[in-house]
Amino acid sequence: MSALRNKTIEHYSYPQAISKAAKTGAGNIVLFLIPMILVALAIVLKNMGNDFAFLTAKPVVYANMLPVTFVDLIFLPAGLFALFNAYMGISKFIGGLKKQYPPTEEGETFVASVRGTIQDVLSHIEFKKCLSNKSRNIWHRLMMYGFLGLFLTTNAVMILHYMKEFGFDVQGTPLPFFHPVKILGNVSAVAAFIGIYFIVRDRVKNSAESVLSLFDWMFIGNMFFTVVTGILCQVFRVSDQAALAFSTYYIHLVMVFYLIAYAPQTKFGHIFFRPAAMIYSRYSGRNKNIFRNL
Repeated sequence: MSALRNKTIEHYSYPQAISKAAKTGAGNIVLFLIPMILVALAIVLKNMGNDFAFLTAKPVVYANMLPVTFVDLIFLPAGLFALFNAYMGISKFIGGLKKQYPPTEEGETFVASVRGTIQDVLSHIEFKKCLSNKSRNIWHRLMMYGFLGLFLTTNAVMILHYMKEFGFDVQGTPLPFFHPVKILGNVSAVAAFIGIYFIVRDRVKNSAESVLSLFDWMFIGNMFFTVVTGILCQVFRVSDQAALAFSTYYIHLVMVFYLIAYAPQTKFGHIFFRPAAMIYSRYSGRNKNIFRNL
């Protein structure tokens, strides 16, 4: 199933050059070099005029190294780049499905298809059917809901930041530990870490039975280090370990960029292609088993 999913992503992804690069060691080096250079350049441009004062300033404040505006200038285009590529890839994918499996009269409406797919994804109904590995359902749900919570946290922090910038009376960042957004972020980080940790453990444990490609491991590793560096960023900031905090934050930003910008072309692309296939299976009235492994 993993091999089929990987081939689907590579075949339909746009541009395919990124997907092909994500399957090789040399290609991944290039993909990582892009955010490494972009983030480093932004840090230098921001701090070269003050002799990198953020390194010695107390307490540790990540915005001193790279303000939110700079972060947004890097990551918003990366997100738009990913969304555009996802749209192009899914359009090509659905076009292929329509040719091979034309819609029938038994299909659901588009709205009903989307609603049913969302319910299936959130309930992890397909994982529940896997009786031989029930724990996988738990770990995958923890990871999924954890990353969803982190996504919501990131956007909530961005909204609070700009509300503060425009004069609204809201809590500035860094947020206190018992702020609702901070609680959501910390709980989500723990959930994501537990989920990805046990997924990695099970993958290693079953490596003799199920051989994973570099394409698979890059996705798992990227998810793991994104979560771990995010958690460590808070630990080092609170403990006022400037060198560790800022270096970890830099690595975290690089990991997040890779995760977001290349999402449609890496293993993460299954969050686009699989729901698209599930929606089409309902909309077309075709046998859902046809698309189950995508």
